[in-house]
Amino acid sequence: MSSQPVGVDLSWAGQTLRALREGRGLSQSELARRTGSPRTYLIALEQGKHEPSLDLLGRIATALGYPLREVLWALAGEPYADPAAPLAARVRLRRERLGLRPAELAARAGTTRATVSQIEGGVNANPGLGLLVRLAAALQCCPSELAPEPATPRPGGPGPATHPAG
Repeated sequence: MSSQPVGVDLSWAGQTLRALREGRGLSQSELARRTGSPRTYLIALEQGKHEPSLDLLGRIATALGYPLREVLWALAGEPYADPAAPLAARVRLRRERLGLRPAELAARAGTTRATVSQIEGGVNANPGLGLLVRLAAALQCCPSELAPEPATPRPGGPGPATHPAG
């Protein structure tokens, strides 16, 4: 039996991250420098050997000049239309709209009640991609719908992504 999280194909996600990086013309070394992550870890991500956290996906998105939601959309689903809100609020509001208790959400997402409480309390604002996908499935939404708006770009970092006029 596979230990891979339900709903996440890490190999495919890694290939997609690599395509996004190469599409911006960045080497693995440059992406590592811009994200503050070891190059060897980024290589392992691209090979599907590790699950990226929400924080790391945010740093990768910033380094590549993409909004975090676009990166999550490329990896896992459609963009979210609601106004910006932190992960804690997004999970809690969706759970409440569905009439679920935290323990019910935890059971549906294959996690613990404590983890759901930490996420909704803002203590854990950086779940791994697998948990994010399982939470989204349990909340009947796409993982990108749970992603917060990106913070203001870091000084010296790339600006917002621009799209050529069509």
